[in-house]
Amino acid sequence: MDKSSYFTGENGVMSSSGIKCFPKLDECPKGHEMEKCDYKGESGRYCKQCGELTFQPNQNRYGDQCRLRRTCSKYKMRYKVYGDKTRDAECECDLGYHFENEDQRACVPNKVCGKGYGQGAFGICEKCIDKNMWSDTQDTFSRCKPLTNCGKQGRCTIIESNGTYDNKCGPGGQGKLAVLMLGNKTPTA
Repeated sequence: MDKSSYFTGENGVMSSSGIKCFPKLDECPKGHEMEKCDYKGESGRYCKQCGELTFQPNQNRYGDQCRLRRTCSKYKMRYKVYGDKTRDAECECDLGYHFENEDQRACVPNKVCGKGYGQGAFGICEKCIDKNMWSDTQDTFSRCKPLTNCGKQGRCTIIESNGTYDNKCGPGGQGKLAVLMLGNKTPTA
């Protein structure tokens, strides 16, 4: 919808402050809020653009004000997206930290995830093998890594991962025979 379609009906009147005031205004576009103004001695309305630190993500009616944008200048936090007059800012935590919950108000330290586990949402350690992944580290920031798919490479899996190491692939060409011979057992020298 183009901006001019919001200002239908009677023509607006320019107020002494330079605002075009309308006797009837149904809604304002994103990035604006509806304010009262003086229309020929009567109450009118106009669409006022959101301020520098506020936003309005929706078309809106009178009373739906621009919202204060989120700030990301807290401990171990930084801006991921600064936002603008139509969308809120998005924050992210420094490496080794996570949001306490979805409201992005505070970053807290991650738990140490052991081998076979990786960092998930909100600092929860996730078991890698359950996601067809692996991790050989023990720290507060590493995520699970995807397992190598030996079959897609035309090779067999000679050592299947337990989540703490990657699958070990055999040489190409004879892959199908080796899988049948080894099954899920670890090869011996």
